[in-house]
Amino acid sequence: MPRLVTLLYVRHGQSTNNAGTSDGGHAPDAGVTPRGRSQALAVARHLARAHRGQIAAIYCSPFRRALQTAAAISAALELPVRVEVPLHELWGQYAYEEDGTIRQHPGLNRTEMLAIAPGAQLGEGITNEGWWFGSWPGEERAMAGMGENAGRFVDRLLDGHETTVPPRDLVCAVGHGGSGDALIKRLAGGAHTFGAWFELDNASLSQIRWYRTDAGERRAVVDYLNRVDHLPRRLQTPNYQNKF
Repeated sequence: MPRLVTLLYVRHGQSTNNAGTSDGGHAPDAGVTPRGRSQALAVARHLARAHRGQIAAIYCSPFRRALQTAAAISAALELPVRVEVPLHELWGQYAYEEDGTIRQHPGLNRTEMLAIAPGAQLGEGITNEGWWFGSWPGEERAMAGMGENAGRFVDRLLDGHETTVPPRDLVCAVGHGGSGDALIKRLAGGAHTFGAWFELDNASLSQIRWYRTDAGERRAVVDYLNRVDHLPRRLQTPNYQNKF
């Protein structure tokens, strides 16, 4: 059963939204905190130490916090970042207005992205004005859209890396809790809803590998989810700490 590609999925470092320190409680495109920056450097060092020469590409969400995390990994591995819109967080960019309405935010433009990650390869749909121009579709449609985005990213990943061979047959992707949850549910054939959720901590690692059966069918195996043993305890920020 030949292996096709292995994905190392990294959730971004702690953002000001995660820490509750954003102005107004929520920023439409929050950056990482000092702890989040340290988390990004720690996961970058781990990947460089454990997988140097094995990673073929680094993909990244267009959000600021993901790009800041991916930039640290890019520097450690000496590989460019490839920004992919389908890795974005749940329903894109948004800001809450005082009257309770939701306002969409265009996100980083090309110049701003390249300032964070010099040499980044910017994917389809990223313009000089930003990358998110949709209107709020409602929660049900937004959740369904996350599953569709996960499917698009998997298709691009397998189509682009099916011919990779060891030792350079790993791919890294930096995303979010929501996009990671959608990816796992997509592989399991489930709908992306709030009914069940796969928690991913800041700067956690999850590994998924694809292989082809003797009959030619593509299959996926989740090797592990939400590993944080590469982070010192002082840098671990578990999502569940205030939920139980």
